[in-house]
Amino acid sequence: MVPEAFASDQVEEVRFSVSENGYYKNLQTVLDILANNDWKRPVYFSTTVSSDYYLNLDDYFVREGLALRLAPVRNQNPNYLGRVDTEAMYTKLMEEFDWGGIQTPGIYMDENNLRMTIHYRYAFSVLAAALAEEGKTETAKEVLDHCMQQMPKENVPYNAGITPLIQGYFSAGDTATANELVGEYSAQLERELQCLNVLSQTGRERFGKSQTDYLSALRDINTLGSVCLGYGETDKAREMEDLLSMYGQEYERLFR
Repeated sequence: MVPEAFASDQVEEVRFSVSENGYYKNLQTVLDILANNDWKRPVYFSTTVSSDYYLNLDDYFVREGLALRLAPVRNQNPNYLGRVDTEAMYTKLMEEFDWGGIQTPGIYMDENNLRMTIHYRYAFSVLAAALAEEGKTETAKEVLDHCMQQMPKENVPYNAGITPLIQGYFSAGDTATANELVGEYSAQLERELQCLNVLSQTGRERFGKSQTDYLSALRDINTLGSVCLGYGETDKAREMEDLLSMYGQEYERLFR
């Protein structure tokens, strides 16, 4: 039930609280499973659902792939949800999972499929970060490279989900690739902002609905700058700051 590597952190009991004011049938079902399972079979929670379904059990999850297994072991790392079983997760992401041909040139990815790739990329980034913390930087880089190969930008355009991968490359010591990704994603964001600026000339009524997209791009530029600064890449951080300043002023002009 508890991976050998985490045996020293095993706890005698799992304490949690239910914060819901009302009990729905789905919540009652989960509570019934927890009350009667007695650790005889593994209980998994999906990583793709809202944390509202986790019943405040977040501190007792073990991440083994694209799912979180409930286990009597406390997670000590606040950086991501679930204690990462790097051996099990590596086996699943790198050897067992089939990614459905996402890497096939010209394949069509609808918005639902693209949305799911955010979770896939994040899973790879979590595994890479955990491996880097264990001192296995070469394996961490291998994991990140595999993710980029399976989900190339030609089929899965960059979005906010690429930022954890950039952090992963920094953590693995591959500064060159990290900076390259920062440059590519920031250039994409700038093109989007330029497009929105052009769209603003078509009329306030139509353009007003683009405010959320504009803010989202500015947020991602700010995040890239913070990541670069955190890893000592001051030149890149300054570039992001300049972009943020320029388009931040444009935002004020267009929406205030």
